[in-house]
Amino acid sequence: TIPTFALYGENAWHGPAGFGHIETIAERSVLHDWTIAPHRHDRAVQVLIVRNGHADVTLDGTPYSLTDASFIVVPVGVVHGFRFALATVGHVLTLSQDFIGRAARDDDPMRAFLTEGGLGAVPFSALGRIDWLCAELLRLLQGESATAGLFDALAEAVVRSLATGSTILR
Repeated sequence: TIPTFALYGENAWHGPAGFGHIETIAERSVLHDWTIAPHRHDRAVQVLIVRNGHADVTLDGTPYSLTDASFIVVPVGVVHGFRFALATVGHVLTLSQDFIGRAARDDDPMRAFLTEGGLGAVPFSALGRIDWLCAELLRLLQGESATAGLFDALAEAVVRSLATGSTILR
């Protein structure tokens, strides 16, 4: 059977609806020899951003290859696994399925991006912004004064920056 996690290897949700989390690729993958076995999240969508390095990704059995400055979105409930090259640099952004509601209209590109999955290169013009936003999100989670509103606003900026020009998967 395929395990279901809040975060890989963790069954407990860290918060109520509106949960958001970010970590570096290395933070969790080094604990598992740079391999995250197939699993699913039944209440969250994930955005994997590879800044430098390589990741082999499977989504519901379909393989994808990510290299420098690329990303993939894993919709809620999709079985996925990652195998990273040693020392791959990047981030894993995990957002509650409620986050999808930030797309105000049905035709908002962010809605399809998060519900159907997306794949692409990080636009060169957005690299610095994505790096800064991810670093700021990490700082928010490490601090005592992180607010869900600020976290969500910065996470939305990341998602919208990536959604521009991405390929929708389904």
